Amino acid sequence: MVYELFFSYYDENPENDDEIIIAVYSSQEKAEAGRKKFLKQPRFKGKDEFLEISEFEINKPWWKEGFWRATMSYFIIELLNGYVIEKEKEGDPENHNIKIRNQEEMKVYQGTMDYYYDHEKFLCLKNIESGQMYCLDKQQGKIQYEANIYEDMLNFLRQRYQIEIFGWKEIFREWGDTMYVYQLTYRDEGNLLTIGYFGSWKKARNVMKKYKSTLPGFKEYPNYFILKKVKLDEDDYYFPEK
Repeated sequence: MVYELFFSYYDENPENDDEIIIAVYSSQEKAEAGRKKFLKQPRFKGKDEFLEISEFEINKPWWKEGFWRATMSYFIIELLNGYVIEKEKEGDPENHNIKIRNQEEMKVYQGTMDYYYDHEKFLCLKNIESGQMYCLDKQQGKIQYEANIYEDMLNFLRQRYQIEIFGWKEIFREWGDTMYVYQLTYRDEGNLLTIGYFGSWKKARNVMKKYKSTLPGFKEYPNYFILKKVKLDEDDYYFPEK
């Protein structure tokens, strides 16, 4: 095993963000000593929670599945009759802001949406949090109807466009349609405690930081947390007898 001393600081002003791998040690004890030493330096002083030690096994690589690199095809959904949905390009999975542009590339709508249904004559949008649904007429280029009940929207579409049924497609999907969660656990004297599962690395890390700094049992030994990304519904494992 080797022990990596890593500094990862994120500020409200992105210009102040700071990340660096400081050193790699042969033991946990040496890494702890190194951490104490570097915490006295101006760059790291007062930022204890951002200076972390991670354990790595020799010859066992991480990131075996690669990582997601955003491309323009992810940020644009091409619709019928020249319409497109544009997503925000800042790479935040929790940002569901979109823009709708018509065939002349003019913006006809902007807001927060999660689902859509595309038709030659109209585009339906849905916001999960509010439950609100919208129908945008493509010829007029504006919202024609709003509802928060599926049957009400369906009745409007039936009367206006002779549609008998419609379904939703996700605007924001996991890359490759593979679902992952972030698993936060804690190893305590041979016991593995599951803290929880989270939809983003940021949420899991925030919980870990809170536990490290405030909760008894955890804050006394804050370096025993384990945070990793796991794939859902993967259970092709074999467990031999101990």
